[in-house]
Amino acid sequence: MLEFTCRHCGMLITIDESFRGKPIRCQNCQTDQTVPAATREANVLAALQTFADVEAKREPRPRPPSELPPGYALLQLLGFILIAIGIIQIVVAVFILAVEKGIVFLFLGIVSGLITMGLGSAFLCLRQIGIDVWHTRRRQ
Repeated sequence: MLEFTCRHCGMLITIDESFRGKPIRCQNCQTDQTVPAATREANVLAALQTFADVEAKREPRPRPPSELPPGYALLQLLGFILIAIGIIQIVVAVFILAVEKGIVFLFLGIVSGLITMGLGSAFLCLRQIGIDVWHTRRRQ
């Protein structure tokens, strides 16, 4: 069974599926109208399919080349390298210096590793601050 509302009086009309697309008369207001050919769900699915087809045919927009000065990539690379070196220093301090040299070298190795990682993080922060400032100046 198919259910739809009368366009004139709003009454819910229930009718057999075989009447799709055919003219009928509302029993409440006696207005002549055509039974909808498809359900709302079918209309939504058709609209979504149409949208998907359009999106599939659309050519992707080319991404603009990065306009950032080359120094920002260097800051990022340097930051990551310093963080990696700091991690290596801490691992070496824990596994090698603590066993062979004692607690003082363990402490110095961990502190130097943390300082190196902090410097790496600072370089990454400087890079981001520089990018934010650069974008702000471009907008003005």
